[in-house]
Amino acid sequence: MNYNFKTDCDSNNNCDSNAKNSSEIDLDNLTFEFISEINDKLYEDLSNIANICNKFDNVKNTFFIDNEDCETTIDNEPNENIKDNNTLEDDYSKVIIAKKDKTIVGFISIYLIDESTAEICGFVLPEYRNNNIGNYLMEKLSYEMEDFYISIPVAKDNKTAPNFLRTNGYYPGTTECSMVINTDNIVEKPSSFDCSIDFKKTENEDEIIFEIFKDNNNIGSCFVSIFETCGCIHNVEINEAFRGNGYSKLLLQYSLYDIKNICQNIILHVTKENVPAYNLYKKLNFITTSEIIYYDNL
Repeated sequence: MNYNFKTDCDSNNNCDSNAKNSSEIDLDNLTFEFISEINDKLYEDLSNIANICNKFDNVKNTFFIDNEDCETTIDNEPNENIKDNNTLEDDYSKVIIAKKDKTIVGFISIYLIDESTAEICGFVLPEYRNNNIGNYLMEKLSYEMEDFYISIPVAKDNKTAPNFLRTNGYYPGTTECSMVINTDNIVEKPSSFDCSIDFKKTENEDEIIFEIFKDNNNIGSCFVSIFETCGCIHNVEINEAFRGNGYSKLLLQYSLYDIKNICQNIILHVTKENVPAYNLYKKLNFITTSEIIYYDNL
């Protein structure tokens, strides 16, 4: 998934509140809403804002909120009346909205990963940037999610977000790469001169599990989720004691060659800082299609 944070900065990384093309607004008319559920109308409004920002910034990004019934707390602070029987998603907002009068001018959407981790993305309409709206939204977020580790995915080609995020105490951490190989380019059969190596394939409804064995002992596996014309490789792992011997390459070669006739493309995601895995995928002719840099508040 590819997300960007649209900030109060312009395309030249100018974050000055007096920059050209800024729309000075009366901050007394700026209010914030903390929303735990999203109805159709609000979802449409937020989608429209995201599309406007994407067009203005010449990027293609989306945001993670569900289209559900909406309950709104309109205030300058989060709702502290949390019921004991609420779920994690009930306890925290899914979106924080900034409004000028009755017009939504920006928002942050929140994806809860677990009880201590969340991802966010945000947008501010171009005509309302350079008014610190993004900073105010981040301030509200810090109160709402003060006990959370926050991660913010930013596309590598985003020119405005890095300075804004650093100003708010977020710094680059890991880089997640999306990679793909067209199955027409899979020509190399798996080969091993070690007669003690064997493979096993297990097919489930929408997933295939490939395992590699040495002397009849399982030493690793990888999973391939199957979609209509695409396969997605994930959870590739070799037992620690057997790493560094080329078994990952053998396992992947066997898996790719097996599924080449049922998928048009095969995709995967890898952390670029995982150098051995990233280099292996490149050697197997995977190409990088996008890179997302994760900024965090550690």
